[in-house]
Amino acid sequence: MTALFAIIASGASTAIQLWFRVVAKRSMFRRRQTASRAATLSEAFSSILWAGTAALIAYGSVLAILPAIGALGVLGLARLLAPRST
Repeated sequence: MTALFAIIASGASTAIQLWFRVVAKRSMFRRRQTASRAATLSEAFSSILWAGTAALIAYGSVLAILPAIGALGVLGLARLLAPRST
């Protein structure tokens, strides 16, 4: 169960990073590797909620659906906040 949710959380983090990927200008060379705050917070909340889901499922609680819904909501919000690619 832990491995399954670790894979889900890492896939969600990868998706968030891909959504927030933008090409930087040459003049912004120093700041090229800095992630946006929205991407960082989305990744953190998503990972925490997937970990909570895994813990509640391991415990056998039906309440595991709540953090799973929250994690999906964070992913949806991250997709809406991501810059549009042109």
